[in-house]
Amino acid sequence: MYAFDTTINFKHDSIETALANIHSPSAYYKQAFCRYNRADSVGVINILNNVASEFNLNDFEIDYNDYFTDFFNLLLTLQSKNKSFTQLDSTEKLFLNEVMNNTGSLLHAYTRNLLIYTRDITYHEPYIWVDTSTLKANRVHAPGINNQMFDATYFKLYPNPASEYITLEYKFNRGIKNPVIELLTSNGVHLQIFKLFNSQGIKIIDLRDYKPGIYILRLIDNDKTLQNEKFIKL
Repeated sequence: MYAFDTTINFKHDSIETALANIHSPSAYYKQAFCRYNRADSVGVINILNNVASEFNLNDFEIDYNDYFTDFFNLLLTLQSKNKSFTQLDSTEKLFLNEVMNNTGSLLHAYTRNLLIYTRDITYHEPYIWVDTSTLKANRVHAPGINNQMFDATYFKLYPNPASEYITLEYKFNRGIKNPVIELLTSNGVHLQIFKLFNSQGIKIIDLRDYKPGIYILRLIDNDKTLQNEKFIKL
């Protein structure tokens, strides 16, 4: 309500001052939005850089912060060109879809809402269904985001062989709680690890820093290997 009150001057400065008293990455990301709303592109980048320097981030949090930085770069580019979200091109929409499918919390919600706004996805919030046998309200499975169906495997890779990027398309059942994807060489040397935050989605993996050869993507849940897939890097 405060943010959208047109009678208040410098409201984003006041909101950011309040957020500055909350020492957490989430508060920093919200401060970045305050600076974005003031068209302060340098301020946005500075606050995002401070997340990496002021917090001891683990691998998953670093990945999340990188996604947030790329997301704001997209917003700032649109802002500098005076383009609205309805003018997003197909590449920009593909990026938003990747971020939505590979992050959680704030960033997942932001990117999902943008794709809803541009009519590129259909989303239904979870709803409450009354259990008359116990007189309690139980949360039921939401229809969620429309996407294609998968076969019995957990994930697919394409294209294979791949040159610069490979796409991992995944879908899990409810029994998988902490899915992680590992990228390894053919002789088992660990290269990267990716946390998957949703039960289905798409992750695009950058291969440009790797030499041609055979590599493995491995799906792990709570230290249990569920699927291995080899692919060729050209």
